[in-house]
Amino acid sequence: MNNLHFDGMSWPIPDKDMCDLDWHLIHSENITKQQCLAAASVIGAYMQMVLGDTPKKRNHVVKKLKMEVLKSRRGRDEMRGVL
Repeated sequence: MNNLHFDGMSWPIPDKDMCDLDWHLIHSENITKQQCLAAASVIGAYMQMVLGDTPKKRNHVVKKLKMEVLKSRRGRDEMRGVL
């Protein structure tokens, strides 16, 4: 799973790895330590956004994460010759 680092913070990026982790945690009986740590990272980020951040900070983080996801998608699309 990939993280976005900025302003001294680290946020899990909602990408294919996170979707795979979601599916694996629901459907698999064999969960690795690495998958548990990745899930804990997502839970921690969610709790911080909901319980710890002001709306302004939360919006700032979400904007940065969305920009990173779009940048990542654009890069993959360019490599495939889509754009």
